[in-house]
Amino acid sequence: MGVAAVIVSHATDIELVERALTSVLNQTYPVDEIVIIESKKRLINDLTELVRRTDREILLRYCDYYNASESRNRGALYCTSEFICFLDGDDEWYPNMIEDRM
Repeated sequence: MGVAAVIVSHATDIELVERALTSVLNQTYPVDEIVIIESKKRLINDLTELVRRTDREILLRYCDYYNASESRNRGALYCTSEFICFLDGDDEWYPNMIEDRM
């Protein structure tokens, strides 16, 4: 069963988004796909650098949407996994969040 994580970056602080991404990468149950949606274009350069530094394949997309729901829906379109989990760019998952739900 494949799991995808969609991170919607509405945050103004790259450190928050990096913490959210790290919590996805450190899951005890493996995440197969990671998609970051930047919806306000404030962090696009910082996010590009963050993705480049990560040893995982991460899809980074900018979309000109006005709310988090539309951004999540756009992110889901890029996923091929059976399950899709969402988190905001200023959220953080416990290490076993996905494992507990599978």
